Amino acid sequence: MVGSEYCWNKVISSLTTGHSPEHLHCKASRYLIIFRDMSSPTYHHPPERVVIFRQSALGDVIMTQPLVEQISRQWPEVEIVWVASPMVMPLIQHLETPKLRILPEAKPRGFRDRRELASKLRGEGRTWLLCLQSTFRSNLTYPFISAERKIGWDRRRGKNCQSWVTQERIEFRQEHLLDGFLSFLPELGLEINPPTWNYEHQSDDLKMIKRWMGDAKGPWLAVNPSASKEERNWPLEKMASVIRNLKKDGVRVVLTGGKGLEEVQRASVLEDMVQPELNLCGKTGLKTLMTLLSEVDALLSPDTGPVHMARAVGTPVVGLFAVATARLTGPYGQLEYCVDRWEEGVKELLGKDLSKVDWHQRVHHPDAMKLIPEDEVEGQCRNALGSVEGS
Repeated sequence: MVGSEYCWNKVISSLTTGHSPEHLHCKASRYLIIFRDMSSPTYHHPPERVVIFRQSALGDVIMTQPLVEQISRQWPEVEIVWVASPMVMPLIQHLETPKLRILPEAKPRGFRDRRELASKLRGEGRTWLLCLQSTFRSNLTYPFISAERKIGWDRRRGKNCQSWVTQERIEFRQEHLLDGFLSFLPELGLEINPPTWNYEHQSDDLKMIKRWMGDAKGPWLAVNPSASKEERNWPLEKMASVIRNLKKDGVRVVLTGGKGLEEVQRASVLEDMVQPELNLCGKTGLKTLMTLLSEVDALLSPDTGPVHMARAVGTPVVGLFAVATARLTGPYGQLEYCVDRWEEGVKELLGKDLSKVDWHQRVHHPDAMKLIPEDEVEGQCRNALGSVEGS
């Protein structure tokens, strides 16, 4: 029971920071009562409502969309409520999915936030909750949500004691994260179909991007220098070397990225090193970026959100992977241009036996991304762009 004691201690700690012992006893008791009320009711028919909880990074939201659409397609009469992060709303708020309600919610921080979220989700009719997220914060939230079924991950993927707050769990498999999301469908009694994305680009965005790119000949390579986590960034010197060689053969380059200070600064440094045709880092919203990625010939990027955005619009991705394997978090079904050094990292940097780790193992090491060689990245960029060496 060491793990259980550790989890409960974290519950107490998260609730009591800055509070008196009296507040500690009161708040912890509330949570304990909720955690104990986890009996599994019987069910025989589809629910009136499915709640999908995934408040996470951009790429995860892109990969959640096929699950939402497949539930809607097979159960058009069932209401779907998708609890998502406010930051991703520009990409999903216009989805034309029958009976879909997207609930933009910041990550709850305390008892009051969770009670308010539960109030927003309260409704008549039977509800099934899909617990796609297994952060400690989300796991503390699930007990507040009233649902006939609460389905989560298996014990290996359901981190932070998620098994405490779910009644049913998806069986463990070595599979891409998107396949993991889709594996909730059979638990609902539904079929799994190939995932699809259908984004409609705004005419104003298309006009703006075509004006930026102009009429010059030559394939366009979008380069996204920054990942959402520093440990996943490829050294700028290596990226610059690849870009310079490609530009010698007529490849045109546009830098992309978010509006965060570190992303903008990193793109600015790369701009000074390679003089790209365009530097749009920090200058586009999510919808405009999605349209831009649909217009270029390929994307070069470490493991981060734009990898999945490009995949969703059918643009080839040269993904750079070492911290996590591309088989888990790469562009779904299109890994042929990715450069993956995760296995080397597991063996050389972590000193672990590959036969004893699964795809969820992360190589948290400062030298992980340095394992990716420049020549292979350049070759994959040429393959993805369809260019010919020396042309």
